[in-house]
Amino acid sequence: MRGATPRLIPSLLAMVVAGIGACNEGPTELRFVNPMLDELQIDESFIHDGGALLVRAVPADPSFQLAEDARIRLAVRSSTSEREEIHVGPELCRLEDGREILCNKFLILMENGADIRDLRPFIEQINGRLRLVRVCTNGSCGPWITEFGAVRIFSGELTAAMAQARRWPGVRLVEYSGIIRIADVEGSPSGSNAFLGGAPLDLLEPRPHDGSVQVQPADVVTVEYAQPDGQVLSVSATVSE
Repeated sequence: MRGATPRLIPSLLAMVVAGIGACNEGPTELRFVNPMLDELQIDESFIHDGGALLVRAVPADPSFQLAEDARIRLAVRSSTSEREEIHVGPELCRLEDGREILCNKFLILMENGADIRDLRPFIEQINGRLRLVRVCTNGSCGPWITEFGAVRIFSGELTAAMAQARRWPGVRLVEYSGIIRIADVEGSPSGSNAFLGGAPLDLLEPRPHDGSVQVQPADVVTVEYAQPDGQVLSVSATVSE
């Protein structure tokens, strides 16, 4: 029966947090703060054509938390004249029922035979990018699902993006991404006091200040942060050739 709800095995359910109610995604008016940071980290596995520049900021004070309307401003430059600005914020958001989810990421589970990679044009329309895809073998995700993946968005509201995704071709289920991490889908876990932000990344000629990062192979991408004491904290990554 095609209309029946698929039976998901426990290992898949462990990754999915089914949210009830809207995510508390914060106000649209933001203010920028300037705390002392201990480290900036670039997720180099996401630096590829059609990927993203994803940056974590670790505060020097482990107890420091960002208020709901606060963000940390980072400057981005490349060796081929790209200039952008990204904002990092809380990595976790809270649902109305009290559960925590990843603020800007959701999971898509595909119908049997559908290829999640075909959704890339739709994902780009919501200013998102497709993260690593997990292929289910031997019915491990139930008889109706062959693969699933994670989508990260870089602007807009998570609940609105998920509502659009439910209407995309071949999509069986769309769910919040929970705080339980699976290394080959979610990336390496970070501490709960780390802050996260980023921008889409493409192998194109630079278009400074357009909200996306355009780079060339072998470019060096550098992210910088002006500390409150006047020092500059930075981290760099090289784009693969």
